[in-house]
Amino acid sequence: MDYQKISGQGFNLHLIEKKLTKRNIVEIRLADKIKYEDITKRYFLNKYLISITNNYPTERLLSIKTEDLYNVHLGSTIERIGNISLFVIGISFLNERYTEKGMTDQTIKFLKEIVYNCNFNEEQFKVIKKRIIEEIKDEEESKKYKATISLKEAMDKNSPFAFRRVYLKQLNSLTLKDITDYYQQVISESDINIYAVGDFSFTAFSKKILKNFSFPSKPKLFKNNCLIHNKFRLLSKKVMKKDKVNQSILKIGFKLKDLNLFEQEYVMPIYNEILGGGSNSKLFNEVREKHSLAYYSSSLYSPYDNVLYISSGISKENYRLTKKLISKIINDLQQGKFTEEDITSAKNNMINRFNMNRKESSFLISRQVLKQYYKAKDIDEVIKQIKKVTKKQIIDASKKIKLDTIYFLYGGESNETD
Repeated sequence: MDYQKISGQGFNLHLIEKKLTKRNIVEIRLADKIKYEDITKRYFLNKYLISITNNYPTERLLSIKTEDLYNVHLGSTIERIGNISLFVIGISFLNERYTEKGMTDQTIKFLKEIVYNCNFNEEQFKVIKKRIIEEIKDEEESKKYKATISLKEAMDKNSPFAFRRVYLKQLNSLTLKDITDYYQQVISESDINIYAVGDFSFTAFSKKILKNFSFPSKPKLFKNNCLIHNKFRLLSKKVMKKDKVNQSILKIGFKLKDLNLFEQEYVMPIYNEILGGGSNSKLFNEVREKHSLAYYSSSLYSPYDNVLYISSGISKENYRLTKKLISKIINDLQQGKFTEEDITSAKNNMINRFNMNRKESSFLISRQVLKQYYKAKDIDEVIKQIKKVTKKQIIDASKKIKLDTIYFLYGGESNETD
C-alpha cells in the first residue's frame, strides 16, 4: 500500500492507494479540542451541511444530483479520539473507469459545493432541528443506550467520554445565527486533513483536490489527546434504577491508572479480549455459558479514554451472583489464573481482525487518523508488537484497572423476559 502526504492551503492531504477497488473515498476531517458548549452546535452543523446547498436548495434536488453522479454516497459524522472531536464529511464514488470521463472532477466539485456553498435558512434549520429531536427521542427509548450513558455520567459527567452526541437543552436554545457563526469557526480554526483512498494516480488526484479546496486555518499540533484520570474511588459507586425493561442491564465501569504506552496500545487490548472480547472470553464462558447468569456478557476497552466497561444482560434476581462472579473473574486475571492458550487465542483473534479490516477503505483512513492524533503504528508493526506481549505483562497491566462505578437498570417481574 502506497501512501503520500501533501501540504495544501490550510490542510494536509493524505493519499492512500488501494488497487483494484471500484469505489474511491474522500473524507474531510476538521479536528479541534472537544468543548461541552459546542457539542450540539457541532452535531447540528454536521447534519445540516449535507442536507442542502445554494445550487441544490432542497434535499430532493441534492439527492437527484448524487444519483446523476452514479449514485455517490454522501455522509457525515462526529467522531472522538480522547480530547479531540472530529467533524467528518465524506463521499464515496465509483472509479471513473466504471462511469464516464470527467466524473471524478464533477464529484470533487460536488463535495466542494457541500463544504463551501451551504444554504443556511430558517426553514431548513427547523427541519434539521425537528429531525434531531426525533433522534433524541429514539435514543432515549433504547434501554441499552440509557444504561451506557448513565454509567458514563455516573463515573464522571464532566469528562468527554461521558458527553452525549447532542443535548436537548442546548438544541432548544440554538439559533440559525449560532450555526452560521459556528460554521465560520469550524472552517477557520480547525486542524483540517483530507483523506483519499482509491485506485488512482496520486499526482492527478492530488491536483484535483488542491485545485478545489483551501482553508484559512493552519494545521495544528494537538498534544495529550488521551484522557488521563486524576481521581480514583476508594469505594466503588453504585447506582440502581428501575425501569420498564425486557431484561435488566448490568454495566460496570473501570478507570485505568498509569498505563505506559505499550500497555495501552498492545497489552490491554489482549487483556480485554481474554476478559470479554468474544465467544472464547472469560465473561462469555463463565457468566453466560457455564453459570447461565446472563443473556450476554462482554467487555469493551477504550485506549483513548483509559476506561474499560463490562456489559451484561441479566434477570433481576441474578444481580448479586453476576456481580460476584465478574469480580472473581477480574481478580483471577490479576492473579494470573489464565493460560497461554487463552493468550494465543486472544492474539490470533486480534491479528485476524486486523488482517480482515486492512482490506477496507474506511479502516485505512481510520489508521491514518490514529497516526495523526494518537501516534498509532502501521498494522504490521502493531501485529509484531501484539505477538511480543507476555503473560506477566498482562498480569501487571490488569492490576492498574480500578473499579469505579456499578450501574444496574432493572425491571419488575412483569416486564422481564428472556
